[in-house]
Amino acid sequence: MKRSELIALAGASSFAWPHTVLGQQPVPMRKVGILWPSSANDKATQEADAAFRQDLRARGWAEGHNLRFIALYAQGNAARFASLATEMVKSAPHMIFCGSPGVTAALRKQTRSIPIVFTGIGDPVAAGIVASLARPGGNITGFTLGTSYDAGKVLQLLREIAPHLRHVAVIYNPGNNPRILRSNEIVTVTSAGLTAIPLSLQTVDDFKRFAALPPDTGVIFPGDPFTVAHTAETVGVAMRYHLPAIYIYAHFVESGGLISYGVNRTEQARQAAGYVDRILRGAKPGDLAVQNPIKYELTINLKTAKALGLTVSPSLLFQADKLIK
Repeated sequence: MKRSELIALAGASSFAWPHTVLGQQPVPMRKVGILWPSSANDKATQEADAAFRQDLRARGWAEGHNLRFIALYAQGNAARFASLATEMVKSAPHMIFCGSPGVTAALRKQTRSIPIVFTGIGDPVAAGIVASLARPGGNITGFTLGTSYDAGKVLQLLREIAPHLRHVAVIYNPGNNPRILRSNEIVTVTSAGLTAIPLSLQTVDDFKRFAALPPDTGVIFPGDPFTVAHTAETVGVAMRYHLPAIYIYAHFVESGGLISYGVNRTEQARQAAGYVDRILRGAKPGDLAVQNPIKYELTINLKTAKALGLTVSPSLLFQADKLIK
């Protein structure tokens, strides 16, 4: 190659270089806090956590390159929410992803500036988390379990799979701000002519209370951090006392529960990653509308139904999104 050709090539290369490498601005490292109300060993939490991280990776956020995670777990213990919220805020993340009303409320008390994206809350307006769904304002937004989550539909499904029921135990956790959903369910149960039995469940010892439930009792379990962290015990106690039970998350049914109706927790984690990405790139959480689920999923465990002596109607079989045989 002639000397003049080498000079021309070198000139062309140096001219192109700023557009390919030098022109790329380094992306600053961002810290994202993750505060799960449940356990790090919980399968459903692991799946949702993995989906959240994978979606961020697909959006260009690589852990160790431009992103660092700070993950904390409350192990299903509502008494730890406040201390973990304090610890999380002190770690100074650029934003926080969290679940459950109790965890979100605890974080809200600690900061009004760090952006927060939540999942796992029924009605964040009624709970005092955001000003409105369309314009949440402040530093918090997220994805609900459904502000109009139909307690009547839940009861209808439970009665359809177990038509003999005369009582319904409505499970709640006093440490996780359950009052709104619980009151809706109790009113729905009593309006249907059944006896509602409010039952507090926030420690392992509380499982003993199920032994005192009368015959022909069904159970409505919420998507609570304690029950999620104690999935095996939650499903096991219903089977032990021959209690038809309906859950909000499908993983309970996949673990041996009877029936579930509610949001796809893993899909919501992916949606939350989309909001986290937008906020990390400059969007304000108060300008991002809180979103309700587009769809609820119905999952039925046919083996459990058989073990409980229940017949699943053709109508339920047709409605089901997933059947476990």
